[in-house]
Amino acid sequence: MRKKTIVQLGIYILLVMIVTITIFAISTNQIELPGTVTTQDSSTVQNVTITIISDNWSVTHTYLETTNNSVYSLLNQTAQRYHFSINKTYFTGYDSFFIESINGISNGMDNKYWQFEVNGQYGNKGCSNYFLSDNDKVIWRFQKSPF
Repeated sequence: MRKKTIVQLGIYILLVMIVTITIFAISTNQIELPGTVTTQDSSTVQNVTITIISDNWSVTHTYLETTNNSVYSLLNQTAQRYHFSINKTYFTGYDSFFIESINGISNGMDNKYWQFEVNGQYGNKGCSNYFLSDNDKVIWRFQKSPF
């Protein structure tokens, strides 16, 4: 009988540890639910244009007004509007998403990668942390790195 109680206590402690570790892991990582976007705040940007260019596909759209005020959230809004997919990976060290593919066109194909620029300047931070201002022009290009 005593052996059974010790085993039950051990199982109980193990379950408590698993639940505690799971809660800690969830609380320290940002989790994006499908259809949600990451924004700096609820500020609105106006007259923002996004262009996405690959070898055989492109799209351009100007938003007269949007609350999707990061490069990532604008890309996500455009993907929803034009019904194309985005594959991404979240990197906690950079607190940002890394775009793996757009519309089925994946990084590494022909040694090309998705890169973004805003107003002619390559992004100096992750697309989730690059916040937009009125009249910005965002371009995503699938190309060999210029660096």
